Amino acid sequence: PGVVGTEGTLGVTFMSRGDPGTGLVVTVDGEAIDERLIAVESIEVSARSSAHARGSRRECAAAEGGTIVGWEFPDLGFGETSQDPAGRGQESFESAKIRVRVTARAVEIGEAKIRVRAMAMATSAVAEQVVPIRTFAAGRRPLRFAAAHPCESLQNRALRNLGGADTRFALVVVDEDDDVALPLVRELFGEWVDACRELGDGPGTLRSFLRYSAGSKFRSLAESGFPDRSGWKSVLASLPHLHQFETLRDSGIDAPPPALGGPPKSPTYGFALKRDSHDPRLGDDVVLPHVLLWEQGGQRDSRDRLTELVRSVVGRCELVQAVVTQTEVPPSLGINDRTPYEEMCGVGGPGLIGQAWTTRWLRWCAERTWIGASLVERLGRKRAELEPFVAQRGAGVLELYAEDVDALERVLDPILPAASDSAEG
Repeated sequence: PGVVGTEGTLGVTFMSRGDPGTGLVVTVDGEAIDERLIAVESIEVSARSSAHARGSRRECAAAEGGTIVGWEFPDLGFGETSQDPAGRGQESFESAKIRVRVTARAVEIGEAKIRVRAMAMATSAVAEQVVPIRTFAAGRRPLRFAAAHPCESLQNRALRNLGGADTRFALVVVDEDDDVALPLVRELFGEWVDACRELGDGPGTLRSFLRYSAGSKFRSLAESGFPDRSGWKSVLASLPHLHQFETLRDSGIDAPPPALGGPPKSPTYGFALKRDSHDPRLGDDVVLPHVLLWEQGGQRDSRDRLTELVRSVVGRCELVQAVVTQTEVPPSLGINDRTPYEEMCGVGGPGLIGQAWTTRWLRWCAERTWIGASLVERLGRKRAELEPFVAQRGAGVLELYAEDVDALERVLDPILPAASDSAEG
């Protein structure tokens, strides 16, 4: 279970020991049920010897006032584990597995645990596993929300991501060649390094990931400390030779990079660049420089500083689009990566990072959004309806601010992507 209001599944595996048996009772209890974080909808059990057994819900006695949900599988057969490596080996090992699949609906936001217990009906032998559960607020559904998404779990993941607030970031897309774009990128990264030093809380570890061509692997560099802007000269000087570049700083020496499923163990700050004008997967199209600045898990909200940095770009280059918002984890800049917003709209394809797509469609609509001349032109008559949302204007770029993003989307309708608009590249 993840996003409140949606169903999710949890799988656990038990191993039978000793003689083959028939009949199993599976129960689920724990704080996540007692506190109404989740409501168990069904339990399925399968074993190699009997495939998916048919079960029925049964009433179970409450344990210390708690709620127990149980299913009975009287016809489920399960095998034995051979201890003889020369015997049936892997075959009997597989037949001893009992796979339990719990389907539950997320009801309330929170974190708790559940216990899944399996009891053999013939011998009353019991095995159990305790599993942590975390449920999340649903993010706002975009105007082009794809109700018939081909993969519900991915859509729920994106919905959960949009509802998060652990990460503040700016995503900027410009349409310029290297002579203009790279000096600007160096300056943005430098300003963000300075901001990270102010937002940070002491020394940490610096990790850089560099890719020199579309087909090459990332090279990883790491060093202790978080240098000021002068310490980046050698890395920033290599930008013209890089296809993709990402650096993150975490204040905990051994803190992991951010991952969907919760905030990092310590604050992280990072920036990334995606550029390459000759990616073969895009045909005649070109990748426009995408710059990402982000902060995750910090105690201070960095969106005002990010907004200032985006504003500093306006008038100095051809800004195609930009956004400053918050989510659970920062978006990725890979050739096949969609923003969570695009994921919710059901669009995809390597062309999402190309010139044809980014000058035609908005990659993310949020409370603070910038649209350049190419997107403004595509609004047609709708442009006049934008005036209540215009915070600043200049060099053909409109900075839009909306407390009600749904209302903004209704005006930006002509440049919001739908599944049928997917960029195939």
